[in-house]
Amino acid sequence: MRAWKVLSRQSLKFVELVPEHILHLPTARFILKINNDQSRKVITMGSPGHHRHVGLLELTCWKHDDWHETLLTENITEIELDVRFDLNLLNRVKRFPPLKIKLLSFSHNTIDSIEDSAFADLTELKNLDLSHNNMNQKSFPELAFLGTYNGSKNYFPLPIEFLTLAHNNIHSIDKNLFDHLPYLESLDMSGNPLKILEGNMKQALAELRNLQVLDLANTSIDSIPKGMLHDLLDLKTLNLADNRFHEVPEELSNSHNLSVLILNGNKFHLLNAASFPESLGALERLDISYMPTLKEIDTGAFGNLKNLRVLQCHHNRKLTKISDGAFMGITEDPQHWPIREMYLNNNGIHVLHKAMAAWEYVDKLNIQNNPFRCDCNIQWMVEILIPEIQSAKKEYVLDVTCREPEKMRGTSLVMLSVEHEEFLKCPPGDGQSLGLNEEDLRLPTYQFQAVGVVILAIGVVLIVIGLSILTVLVVKRRAIAHALMVHHQIRYERAEQDEEDLHPYGNNRKF
Repeated sequence: MRAWKVLSRQSLKFVELVPEHILHLPTARFILKINNDQSRKVITMGSPGHHRHVGLLELTCWKHDDWHETLLTENITEIELDVRFDLNLLNRVKRFPPLKIKLLSFSHNTIDSIEDSAFADLTELKNLDLSHNNMNQKSFPELAFLGTYNGSKNYFPLPIEFLTLAHNNIHSIDKNLFDHLPYLESLDMSGNPLKILEGNMKQALAELRNLQVLDLANTSIDSIPKGMLHDLLDLKTLNLADNRFHEVPEELSNSHNLSVLILNGNKFHLLNAASFPESLGALERLDISYMPTLKEIDTGAFGNLKNLRVLQCHHNRKLTKISDGAFMGITEDPQHWPIREMYLNNNGIHVLHKAMAAWEYVDKLNIQNNPFRCDCNIQWMVEILIPEIQSAKKEYVLDVTCREPEKMRGTSLVMLSVEHEEFLKCPPGDGQSLGLNEEDLRLPTYQFQAVGVVILAIGVVLIVIGLSILTVLVVKRRAIAHALMVHHQIRYERAEQDEEDLHPYGNNRKF
């Protein structure tokens, strides 16, 4: 081996030793990259960790289990390490030798099996990443996370606090899998085809009493089993994004201290006063974005979320209505309005009501890419809201434009705000469109056309009915007149009798 005595952090960029093995490493912060293709080891001075003696060990291009022997040949047992085997072709995790590993990652391999007690000797391991592999239920023996034997028929627990099992092929797990992980604070199961959480999965999760973060995004679930959240007293963040929920899970009423709830990409149609129970009163961030079927947010929907600080409600293309009472009950005093950030961009919203929120207390408000209907209902937005948004964050008004009426399509609300003295001529009452002059204050042309067609149709019908009635009256009158003339007509005839026949006392009279 080539000899070297001192590494200067200021001058040394890297040391490449090919193809010898490293027999000794300095007890300082370093990055050790072991590339199996070229049998090379590179040491660079840096600051990859927060501790003085923490280093980063990267092992790449490994296809077999010989990485295990490589670790044993390196004299690194006294160095605190972050070890990454990412982007290799490893298919098995063998038992590790005693090393001071803080972080261990096998992400993006082909791992499908883990040995019993594989991590038992890693007594300082805090973060374990097994994401993006081929693991299923059979990949995890019941003793996969077993600690070292303590000599009294028991085993020491593993110190793991962060466990990532995301994007594997896990449908379920052994109910006792996490029994030896009492310190686990964060569990990521996202991207697995779980479908249901009943049975073993429910029991395994319910035992994680110190869990603070649970990620179940994109797991094809449509419900949470009753009672699953009851014992998770410290759970702070729950990610249920991209699943098959049609409404907010009822089991959330059994949660205790949730501060972050992510529901993006689910199948909600309506959010109302029953959607978020009082048990979510500690919630500080709510994500309800990318929902393809969400159409309406009704009165009182957010009323119980009295500590909400951030509302992410964007990219819901069918969301056309947010009730002006959606936040009713969230506070009694507008000056104590809790929400500081609202992201309402890329929805289908036509108008935002002034009474909906205490807008002046919202520090960040994004309402871009909504199809606003520029009538006098949004006059307050043009005069008050847009200038406030622009003064706080200019980029949030770059694409706030009119969609309707047609003559104003594409008109910037910022432009209307800047030149409001000329543009805003709204008379008392609502519903008329914003415009430049009296002509613009009238209803749009297409509305006139529709009204004209209706009036014309009604007029034609009335004329036809009138003519019909008149015709009937004329015919009846003529018939009556004809009947009267026939009944009273006088006929005159010529007289041809003899005179004596005409005398009242003629000779023909007999006595």
